[in-house]
Amino acid sequence: MATLSDKKIAVLSPLGVKATLARMATAAVAAAVLAPAAAYGGNRVTGTQVRDYTDYTAVIVKLEKPALFKVNTTKDGRLVLVIDDCAVTPGAAKLDRAVGVVKKVTSATAKNRAYIYVTPGRGAKNYEGKSLKSPPQIFFKIYKKPPTAPKAAIPKERPEPIKEKPAVAARGEFATSAKEVKPDNTPTVIDTICIDPGHGAHFSGAEGPGGVLEKDVNLEISLRLARLLRDELGVRVVMTRLDDSHVYMRDRTRLANAVNADLFIDVHNNAVLNAKVGGTETYFLSESRNDWERAATIAENQDFLAENPNFAADPGSLNFILSILAQNEYLQESSELAHCCQEKMVKELGLRDRGVKQAPFYVLVGCEMPSILVEIAFISNAAEEKLLTDPAWQQKAAEAIFAGIKAYKEGYEKNMGRGGG
Repeated sequence: MATLSDKKIAVLSPLGVKATLARMATAAVAAAVLAPAAAYGGNRVTGTQVRDYTDYTAVIVKLEKPALFKVNTTKDGRLVLVIDDCAVTPGAAKLDRAVGVVKKVTSATAKNRAYIYVTPGRGAKNYEGKSLKSPPQIFFKIYKKPPTAPKAAIPKERPEPIKEKPAVAARGEFATSAKEVKPDNTPTVIDTICIDPGHGAHFSGAEGPGGVLEKDVNLEISLRLARLLRDELGVRVVMTRLDDSHVYMRDRTRLANAVNADLFIDVHNNAVLNAKVGGTETYFLSESRNDWERAATIAENQDFLAENPNFAADPGSLNFILSILAQNEYLQESSELAHCCQEKMVKELGLRDRGVKQAPFYVLVGCEMPSILVEIAFISNAAEEKLLTDPAWQQKAAEAIFAGIKAYKEGYEKNMGRGGG
């Protein structure tokens, strides 16, 4: 007799097949692998969450108690998660806006069964799901079709740059070396955060069509974020740079590790050849899964390769590091932090939600804490470049990232038994 030990019950079932065959296939899998769900007593769906990942979009169905389920399809192409001896709390399972490849989620209770209806969107490929025991929930994945790789931005003759006074911090306003602060020794409280404004000095990063340099925008937003974290949350902030100076990538993470920072936030803005592309995306460290992530990796790793020309001759060294970090205790925490910041940025900035992605950025390799790289907007998009030069919008971007960090901090400390403050 099967148990509820996180066993998969729907194995890569293709979308778009006839409803009758899909019902027969999923019912056969459930019958062969799982025990009748009614044996587990009355249950209730208490909530749902839809999260977009690189390869798939996940529908997470939260339950009062562990439960088994099966998957059917409707004539109009919806997927139906059927949970026996279960009811849906009113309003607990509903999604009216598209997230990833999930267009809509609705629910119903009938004949002592809970029905969760999932409408796949364009780009959906196949699906699988599993029942989790702790916490009690159903983790249902809808996989994506491979995306089309973007073309890399081609350097062009630099136009006359916009005359903007570069951001600087007051002398001594934030620590920039381990000598200036004592290492943080409070693992249950997030009270030391390292912020890394991407690029700097002769490594200017991307350049917008109006001549705006990414390094300057990154610093502007980072300083605003640092002040919010210090003034609103009361945390110690360590900055990798306070002005237009060059900092080796290896020294950025070394600083974060030396002060035992609780979080590492790398602030960037995006660029591709297609000037119409725009939006917000957030990365955490892992191997690239598709061509878009590989293109982003190449762009953001250029500074490191320029600083370390011999490193590229031994790509296996990075793969070795990643094979270790893939099992790192901070991987899930980095993913959670990335989602918190991405959700807040999309909500507050109103740009296209490009999702949370994963890629092997050199600047994140070696971080001994949850770490993310935010790509706030596309500086290669003229409209978004204009937003990035607006001080009010820069503040808005900093506040959005701040809200994501705050949400993660409160959740982390609550789970660690330190309350939500």
